[in-house]
Amino acid sequence: MHSLQRALVLGLFSVPFAACVGGETTTDDPPGSGGSSSGVGGATAGGPPGAGTGQGGSGGSVGGSGGTGGAGGVGPAGSGGASGGAGGNVTTGGAGGVAPAGTGGSGGVGGSVSGNGGTAGQLGGTGGTTGGAAGMATGGSAGAGTGGSAAGTGGAGGAGAPGVVCGASPAAATAILGFGAGTTGGGNANPQTVTSGLQGAVSSDSAKVVRFSGTQSVSNLSIGSNTTLEGTNATATINGGISIDGKSNIILRNFRVNADNTGAADDGLNIQGSDRIWIDHLEIYDAPDGNMDITNDCDNITVSWTKFRYSSTGDHNFSNLIGSDDSDSGNYRITFHHNWWSTNAMERMPRVRFGQVHVFNNYYGTGQNTNLGNDHCIRAAYQADVRVESNYFDRATTPHEIAEDDGTATLTATTCANNTSAGSAAGCNIEYLSLNTDGNPSSRGTAFTPPYDYSDAMEVADCVKPNVMSGAGPK
Repeated sequence: MHSLQRALVLGLFSVPFAACVGGETTTDDPPGSGGSSSGVGGATAGGPPGAGTGQGGSGGSVGGSGGTGGAGGVGPAGSGGASGGAGGNVTTGGAGGVAPAGTGGSGGVGGSVSGNGGTAGQLGGTGGTTGGAAGMATGGSAGAGTGGSAAGTGGAGGAGAPGVVCGASPAAATAILGFGAGTTGGGNANPQTVTSGLQGAVSSDSAKVVRFSGTQSVSNLSIGSNTTLEGTNATATINGGISIDGKSNIILRNFRVNADNTGAADDGLNIQGSDRIWIDHLEIYDAPDGNMDITNDCDNITVSWTKFRYSSTGDHNFSNLIGSDDSDSGNYRITFHHNWWSTNAMERMPRVRFGQVHVFNNYYGTGQNTNLGNDHCIRAAYQADVRVESNYFDRATTPHEIAEDDGTATLTATTCANNTSAGSAAGCNIEYLSLNTDGNPSSRGTAFTPPYDYSDAMEVADCVKPNVMSGAGPK
């Protein structure tokens, strides 16, 4: 080989290769760069081909472009770029041009690399091209990176978006929250456990704590003032109905009311003209009229952790009426929190006339992937003043509305964006696959501000469904 040719060939192979390194594979990084250099073709005829291979960069969250093949040397064509960038299919560079000075093909372009979407949380946040959206209970897990073929380096998965972290259910709380605070029932009276004769045990107005288990059949159990009536376990049941009429300072806790054969004005629980009442951890079902109605100027009532349902569909599955008609005026200061309106409840959850009614952290749904099948949930009617906060409406029809009010009702409610309270206004309601079908206003004006502190008890709407489903009803 002539000395000039030898010098040229040695000069060709002394060109260094350079590889571009992609950025860290996080969901926020720019794509990795492709190979930065290409081989240099030979200078004269007859020489071997140029090296012509550029190495693709490591994949970032989007693959970099592959290196461009160098110009072919004299004689045989130069080869194209060797590989694409991170995470994509690698395309080999095209063949070099014909002798004497073929041009090397371009290197393959790296495909995009995206982390698989994060695993949805309990509410099922939608997986994205980076991290999964916030789940209900926890953040989505990091998506798995898809490795590139050949020399491409697999990109790391997108990190899951921070989720709403739900604490333990406050279902075991014993303090009364809301308008019913100050109710003591039987107070520190010596508890008595009865196996029969329940009516005689609860009818007087003297202070008493009465406990029962099993099933007690009483068509219309009339409760006296200063009473605490408790079930001792989750199966404690009253077959019939309960009346509280013109009484005060009553606590009903931890039992079921099978109201199919009620004698309490066709209601499961009928409360009239009474004040300082706490209804807690009951399950009331199958009343011919309302499962629980509150009428005739009642005041200072809290209803918490109670489940309302019907065993079958019907044309009068109207759960909770407040105020019997437009002349039934009164204070009606009532708090509903952590209750569950479940299967076949159609309307009145609650329907409100007059008063100030605070509805927060309640779950409206069957708990399954089925519609509630209702007509409407919360209705503010004549002179009602209703605050609706941090509830979860699960496939419900008309979650909240103003109707039959002659322009006198106020209802305040906001809806969480994207079915999560993360990034939404405080106190927003999740309305998952729920629609207002009646055409009535869903809110109007600014409702009253509750006079009690409930900040420690109120959960964000994401946490309501699991906590209420696990905590509502007798235990």
